[in-house]
Amino acid sequence: MTDGGFTSLWAHWFLPPTRPRSYLNILELGMLGTGVPSALGATLGNPDREVVCVTGDGAAGFNFMEMQSAAREGAKLTTIVFAEGTWSMEVPNEMMLYGRNFGPRWASFAGTSWRRASGVRASTPRPWPRSTARSLKRAPSRDPVVICVRTDRGANLSVSPEPALRFAEVYQGPM
Repeated sequence: MTDGGFTSLWAHWFLPPTRPRSYLNILELGMLGTGVPSALGATLGNPDREVVCVTGDGAAGFNFMEMQSAAREGAKLTTIVFAEGTWSMEVPNEMMLYGRNFGPRWASFAGTSWRRASGVRASTPRPWPRSTARSLKRAPSRDPVVICVRTDRGANLSVSPEPALRFAEVYQGPM
């Protein structure tokens, strides 16, 4: 399951489906913050399948409290939060509409600490596959896991043109 924002575009580009009915996303609906609740529903609906939610810190902030529901229900849900500290997807929108960026004051939450979340925190993409495996191995069989990967805002803003164009076409028609 992927959530909205640039994280969903990166996931769509680099994490292709592995089999039919195995990849849920909201790319064409443009919603934000539905990843964790949707992944929880997928986990509860089919507890024998592994469910991983890929989300950004902005999107996760909307409904992350559903991880508490996952813990209460004993849902084996893994949530990977890509954290760069802003709603970076708003930057190109503002530049296109207004010719300037109004953030990061209104769109910054760089001081938010994901270290308190259970699981692991990785500062670069390189160690996170090992961290993920370690975290999943340590987790009791039915506990949800949160993995935070610190990402770079500049890199996030440099999303590849193809997924960005696809995203724009959903709202504005073919370009």
